Amino acid sequence: MPTGYTHIVAENGDFTFPEFAMRCARAFGALVMMREEPLDAPIPEKFEPGEYYRKNYEKAKAAYENFIANPPTDEDLEKQYNEYVAKETERFAAISKEKDVKHRRYNAMLFKVLKWQPPTPEHEGLKKFMIDQLHDSIEADCSEYQPRISNKEEYIAYYRSGEYLKKELDFYTEKWHKEIERTNSRNEWLKELRESLKEFEAE
Repeated sequence: MPTGYTHIVAENGDFTFPEFAMRCARAFGALVMMREEPLDAPIPEKFEPGEYYRKNYEKAKAAYENFIANPPTDEDLEKQYNEYVAKETERFAAISKEKDVKHRRYNAMLFKVLKWQPPTPEHEGLKKFMIDQLHDSIEADCSEYQPRISNKEEYIAYYRSGEYLKKELDFYTEKWHKEIERTNSRNEWLKELRESLKEFEAE
């Protein structure tokens, strides 16, 4: 029975060995990123590094350079901290409200389950299961939530240092360099594969 890779060999007598080899190569390292594409999608001459890490690297680099050129003032940091506290306070209120709503709904359903009389002893397990499910949900979804607001002095010192921006830049610099290395390795693998198939092109 033909597979997705071999059915074209069975159907097309002119299908060449290099074409078959390149089709099957999609299942291996350098071309595996094309596995979601149709098998007859053309394989590029070379791959380019992905955009994700490049964009994040450039964004982190710009943010760090801007920080060095324009370090935040005490006034900026004070304002930023106040906005942070306001946002966390608002988030805490929203979470608390959501937990209250869930708690009321779970309790209302629990009341009905406790009131229900199973029609036979074989239904007792169902009642227990429903009670357990509601108790577990109340415990998981309705436990008390306390906002974690950072100490003002620590918060301001952290954002004054710029160390968080430097760490982010270092992280994406490493990821971007690795993406370039991976792409170069894939391109070398693809180049060597194509070179090895040249002798069969005239057949």
